[in-house]
Amino acid sequence: MIKKSKVATKTTLIILISIIFIGIIYIIASQKISASSGVFSLINYARIKGSQTPSPKNNNIDIDSPGSLALFSQAIRISTDNYVDKGNQLADGKPLIVAAVATDKNANNYDSQLMVLASIKDKNILKIVGLTSYSTLQKKLNDIDQLKYLKSIGIIGFTYNTEGQHTPKEEMRSLTSAQSDNSVAKFASLAKANGFISLWVPPGEDILNRASVDAAKLMFKSGLDGIVIQEQRLIENSCVEDRVKAVQNIINKYKTAAGKDLIIGMQVMPSRCTTANTYGVAHCNGSSEKWSHCSKFISELNNSINFISIWASAKPDVDNLPEFSNMIRKIMSK
Repeated sequence: MIKKSKVATKTTLIILISIIFIGIIYIIASQKISASSGVFSLINYARIKGSQTPSPKNNNIDIDSPGSLALFSQAIRISTDNYVDKGNQLADGKPLIVAAVATDKNANNYDSQLMVLASIKDKNILKIVGLTSYSTLQKKLNDIDQLKYLKSIGIIGFTYNTEGQHTPKEEMRSLTSAQSDNSVAKFASLAKANGFISLWVPPGEDILNRASVDAAKLMFKSGLDGIVIQEQRLIENSCVEDRVKAVQNIINKYKTAAGKDLIIGMQVMPSRCTTANTYGVAHCNGSSEKWSHCSKFISELNNSINFISIWASAKPDVDNLPEFSNMIRKIMSK
């Protein structure tokens, strides 16, 4: 009986060990399947949110502190899609800003873009999120889990991209207001209260020029850290000297209103810089050398701006992104 009991016990033990082993294999296989089938899935997004803790060092940048502006000095801004496509050719150890962008009408795979930002560990890369409305910022920051997640992956700030087709009409109407309803001021105040920087990206120079000095002062008093001037269309049909003067006037106006140094960005596009060359040769005694019109334009403003934003969504712009970026890097290093 004793021998039979020992055999039965041994058999039971072997069965238990086999069950445990099979269970472990199943768990490992399930995790691999989950990871391979949804790198950018909401399941993985939730898993990351729950496993990471906020990192104030990555996020809380005091733009008024000495040296903080240097983070943006000579930087180039691209989208998360650009980073996925061309990141290995652009992450050259020099400052790079990678942005996730979400609109109210189209989420643009926002969660997927955040997953791209979460995967970036390069200390030379700044991570920001572009939103088209104050109401969207409220939703993001009022969600405690979302707020913690954004900080945990190193998001340093938000851009307020006020575009007529995406930004609510009531927000567009109040952009130039010098009263408390100014949507830029409200956006900047909320971002600042939660430890993020904020940059305003209006659709063109018209709104920047129409906003009064008092309105600009209100924006900066509320916490706005800078502006991004979209020049891709304007330089396409203008001589360099005219656009340099116009951009410099805008920069001077907003720096005077702020009473301090600001983060100043300027946006251009490879394809529109190609068209700009044609205009430059025809009307401005310009050179026919590739992108020479924009090259001269950026060079003339090199000491007045902190970074260049490259908008590259169409295939020709994406294909030219590495070469175009190298051209800008050479100008910035002078």
